[in-house]
Amino acid sequence: MAIPWCMAKIATWSLLVLNAFGAIVNKTVDDSDSAFLYIPMVVNHDIAWTNEACNTCWGVPDASKVYGGTWHLGTNPPKSLQTSAELGFTGIGVFIYSIGWDGTPDKPSFNTNVNIILDGVFSAEYTRHTVIQSSPTYEYGLLAYSATGLSNERHNVEMILEPNSVFLLDYALVMKEIPDSTATKKTTGIYPVSTGTRTQSISSMATDSVFSSQQTSW
Repeated sequence: MAIPWCMAKIATWSLLVLNAFGAIVNKTVDDSDSAFLYIPMVVNHDIAWTNEACNTCWGVPDASKVYGGTWHLGTNPPKSLQTSAELGFTGIGVFIYSIGWDGTPDKPSFNTNVNIILDGVFSAEYTRHTVIQSSPTYEYGLLAYSATGLSNERHNVEMILEPNSVFLLDYALVMKEIPDSTATKKTTGIYPVSTGTRTQSISSMATDSVFSSQQTSW
C-alpha cells in the first residue's frame, strides 16, 4: 500500500468497507501523535528515543519520504536501560511501519531487533540486519508488525528494543469497525497508553457523508 507523503493531516480516517453491519475504517497514526508513548524520550542522546529534531544523530532519513515528515529513532546499545515504544488503540487491526537504516564505516547502524508485545503477551519479533554502505541508505515503508482479527475494543502494542539494537518508527495504521447506525455522527478514536497519571484521549468526529466519500488503497 502506498501512502501519499503530501498528506497534511497527522491522523486521517478513511473508509475501507461498507456492509450490512456498518463500516471498517482505517486511521493513519503518525509517530508524532500523542497516542504513542516513548520510554525514555530525550533529544540529542545516544541511549533513548530521539526524533527529527535531533541535530547530532547519525540516522537521518529523507523527511520527504516519511509520513508527515517525522520519525522516532530508538537506540539501545549493549547493557543500556530498556528502550520501548507503546501504542494504545481501539480497533480490530494494527499495522506498524518502520524505516530501514544502513550506516557507514564511520557512522554505523546497529541491527534491528524488536520484541512486539500485544495486550501483555509476546506476539512477534521484528528483525532487520544492517549492511555497511559507502553512504547512509534508507528503506521506507517497511512493515514491522501487523495484527488483524482482533476484538473491536482497546488494545496495547509495546515495542521493546533488544540490546545493541536500533529502530526507526514512522507510523501506524489502525483498523476499526463502526457499527451501523442511523445517527448522523459517529465517534471513533485512538487512545494513548496510560502510565501512572499520564492518561489522555483523542477522538475524531465525522459524518456519514465524509465516510462515504473517502477512499483508501490497500
